[in-house]
Amino acid sequence: METTNKKYSLNSKFTPQTEETSTALDIANFFQDTNNYAFYRSVVKKIGVSKSLQLFHEIKETINNLKNTKKKVLSPKKYFAGAYKKVLEKFGKKYG
Repeated sequence: METTNKKYSLNSKFTPQTEETSTALDIANFFQDTNNYAFYRSVVKKIGVSKSLQLFHEIKETINNLKNTKKKVLSPKKYFAGAYKKVLEKFGKKYG
């Protein structure tokens, strides 16, 4: 059973007002993970909208390419978090 802290969840009345919040919401919605919206918002805030979108599209493409293979992505949310961690390690001084 997955527990979430509602402190980091989206309010049902939330409407994105900036490109950053809209991007984070799009990513959270894709992963059906709006309970962890704050994580996706922090990703966008740390690495920027363009790099976040690039990472997101790469992850989506990988997931789609591996969908019908033996190496399919079992947990897309974790895969995204792992890819984000690699970005931070690669550009740690710039983003960290």
